[in-house]
Amino acid sequence: SSADSDSDSDHRHPTAAALAELTSRLDDVERHIDEFVSMSAMARGAGGAPQPGVKGGDDEEQLSALERAKLHVSLAYAVNSLYFTYLKTQGVAPQDHPVAQELDRVKSYVKKVKDAVALDKGPSMRVDVPAAGRHIRQAITGAA
Repeated sequence: SSADSDSDSDHRHPTAAALAELTSRLDDVERHIDEFVSMSAMARGAGGAPQPGVKGGDDEEQLSALERAKLHVSLAYAVNSLYFTYLKTQGVAPQDHPVAQELDRVKSYVKKVKDAVALDKGPSMRVDVPAAGRHIRQAITGAA
């Protein structure tokens, strides 16, 4: 019955739950590494050549402040997630380890960077054109 399958999913084997969490964290790490790679590629042109108009030197110097922040946060998250995962594979409870606090701190910076990206994109308000048209028509016909 479906009630039995619901109770089975609530009481999964601890190994299955740990594997699901590990898979989720590895997906997060992979996403952050992909962001890092794409930011590095963005700092270089096709074939690894510097983009025209961009000063030479380290790739990081070629990134904007916001891109550098995303890079640093992604790297910090990837390193801490990998260490968190390593601790799990060694049988250590990572929740009781300082790396858990560090991951929480990095996650707060991820949120700050996401908020900065949203601000950088500008306001997200849209004009409801049909409603604006109705208000304008009402104002014109009401004033006459």
